[in-house]
Amino acid sequence: MKNFARIEWMHWAVERRLEILGEAAGQVSNAFQLSHPDIPWKEIKGIRLVLAHRYGDVNLHQLWQTLQRDVPDLLPKLDALIPPVESS
Repeated sequence: MKNFARIEWMHWAVERRLEILGEAAGQVSNAFQLSHPDIPWKEIKGIRLVLAHRYGDVNLHQLWQTLQRDVPDLLPKLDALIPPVESS
């Protein structure tokens, strides 16, 4: 956390990636979201709103906790939803 807080470009990069993830989640249909209740769609979209619109200062400790606790669990679940690319 100490290095993360000191390296400004690093937390900007994490913020931006979470914004992109939230924006993408907002493009997912309600039907698809309902068929995958193990994905925290509302929370993903919510963090994007906070980061994109700066509702108060971004709490670096909370950002770090999200990165360490939530993202590692979430990414494999999202990866599993992406259909494999067929090679020709």
